[in-house]
Formats: sequence, structure tokens, C-alpha cells
Amino acid sequence: MANLIRSAKSGNDWTTNDLLAYNIRVSSQTPDKFYGQPLPTVASLSSLDPNLLSGTLGTQGLSDETYRLLRYLDLASRANSGQESAVNDFAREILHAIGYEKRGLLLRSRYAIPLLINGDPNRSAQTDMCLVQGSSTILLWSKRIKCTVSLRDPEPQVIAEAIATFQCNNRIRARLGDLSLAP
Repeated sequence: MANLIRSAKSGNDWTTNDLLAYNIRVSSQTPDKFYGQPLPTVASLSSLDPNLLSGTLGTQGLSDETYRLLRYLDLASRANSGQESAVNDFAREILHAIGYEKRGLLLRSRYAIPLLINGDPNRSAQTDMCLVQGSSTILLWSKRIKCTVSLRDPEPQVIAEAIATFQCNNRIRARLGDLSLAP
């Protein structure tokens, strides 16, 4: 059997055929199994203002923080074409409000994940928002996939971005001498 050489391409161009070619299969899992722990419950978010879950921008007595979060939600839910950053802003703000950003962890917008494709170090994948540990280890990222008339499946694009993130983190681990996940 001849070796098939696949050339690198942007994650935005990945299709279901690319997943098949790389023998990538997706299977459903419960959130608890995927994350390795139970997800937070509403009760565990007791530090949040209850008005955040039931209030509106017109609710009397909102704290400044709750008003700000509801304003971001309002902007995100009505974002017009060209204003997609409102969704990213809301995602960053809500993650901050529920405690994801703390000492050593920063939420970053438009973070470039360096790629090494065919020896070219000048390529990168762009996140909309991500959680970065230290100066460069990516723990969580989000990318808004735009739906177009072609109705292309966004799953291959998300998987390509996840692979890019994993490779970037592995290069950082290798550079720091931690080869625990490196191939």
C-alpha cells in the first residue's frame, strides 16, 4: 500500500472527509465523563447575584456587575453581522463572573495559536476567546463557527482547532522538558 501524503490546510477548510482520512471518530459522552467531574450546578454558583438568572436590564436594584453582564448578554443576543465580537465578549465576561479567571489563568480574546505546518513557523489558528494558564498553555478555547448557505458541518473545523491547540501545548511541554503528553 502506498503512503498517502496529506498536505496541511487551514482548520476552516476541514470537512468530514478529512476526519475520515485521519481516522478521527467522534462519539457522544456525558458531560461528567468528558470533563472527568460533575459540572457546576446553579446552587454551586451561589456567589452570583440571583438577578443574573432571572433579571432583565429593566430590573430595579441590579448590582453594577449584574447589569454589566446582562448588557453583554443583550448585545450578544442581538449581534448583527460584523458584530460577532459581542458573543465573544459575553463568553469571556460570563466565564470571568463564574470564576474561571483567577491567579495564573487569564481569559484572552483573539489569541493566536502558533502552528508549525510544513516547517513554516509563521502560521497560526485564531481563537475567539480562550483560557490561558501561565503565559501560553491553553486550557479552554472557543471559536464561533459561522453558518453559511453551504451548511457545511462545523464539527471538522472545531476538531482541527482542538488538534492545533493540543499540538501547541505539546510543543510548550517539550520545550519545558515535560514530555508527559508528547508523542
